[in-house]
Amino acid sequence: MKLQKVYPSLPSGHSIFCDDIRQEISGKRTIIGIYATHLFVPHIPCTLPMLSIYITFRDEISSPSDVIFRVFFERFEGDQSIESQTRALENDMRDSEKIFEVTVPTPPESVKKKPKEFIMREGKFDLQIAPFNVTSRGKLKVRAYRDNLEVLLGTLIVDIKPAVDGD
Repeated sequence: MKLQKVYPSLPSGHSIFCDDIRQEISGKRTIIGIYATHLFVPHIPCTLPMLSIYITFRDEISSPSDVIFRVFFERFEGDQSIESQTRALENDMRDSEKIFEVTVPTPPESVKKKPKEFIMREGKFDLQIAPFNVTSRGKLKVRAYRDNLEVLLGTLIVDIKPAVDGD
């Protein structure tokens, strides 16, 4: 029986939210304190020493456009930090704050030639936010933008730790 090749859907990617990412002497990366879906804080406002994000993005080698990566914090509806309440009056702020943005240029023409075999480009990078100031409840989102596409790379919900009976 001949197996059918299945290629990944492109563009695609993911993010790992964690406490720290360490570059080892051996070339390996060590990811410490991975968050699954939520980051719970004891109270708001609070400051974490650091929050790290390991981002992976895959795209076609022949992609004709630059890719823009954005990390932003989107407050839950009706939630505003003490700081942003003041800024909202002064600056008419929206409900999200951009934390990071970088543009990765399109590969040169010599790289973009159609290969005989399936080839994709893959980028991996880590972002460390230090300190990470939590001023409201919300979602930390990682996105990539190419042409008219928004590629969802990950979301971390930031919220107050729920009370446990006996607390």
